[in-house]
Amino acid sequence: MIAGVIGALLLAFALAEMQENVSSSSVYSFADMSEVDGGSSRLIRSADAVAMELQTVGLESNAPYTVWWVVFNKPENCSDACNGDDLFNVDAMAAELHLVVRSHGPTDLSRLYEQLSTFEPGPVLGGTCEVCQDNHFAVHQPVDR
Repeated sequence: MIAGVIGALLLAFALAEMQENVSSSSVYSFADMSEVDGGSSRLIRSADAVAMELQTVGLESNAPYTVWWVVFNKPENCSDACNGDDLFNVDAMAAELHLVVRSHGPTDLSRLYEQLSTFEPGPVLGGTCEVCQDNHFAVHQPVDR
């Protein structure tokens, strides 16, 4: 009985501590940078982990979508915009995190695995996916320590 109460208290403290590291953000459209009405995202951070929830609307019903994480570890060192040089050695609390909703075109059963498990870059990035595009995004700023 006492072990159960202690376990419940430890869990309550852990959850309370994580709640201090929850951020919310609106979701925006890449097409015109407008806020997506009905879209929202939430990021839950701990010292060594990050979890996310993202909700959005206005997407095609017969298309696979994926959510990609873009992690900028030292956003204070970015000049105009952060780039690929700043994407490694993640500090879950200090990083600026962008969540990107990516469309992979109409569902194609012959390549559904690729549609759901790869980025599928377009020709500009050396890939072949003509119909793939980034649709929506959310930005979460670093946690103040």
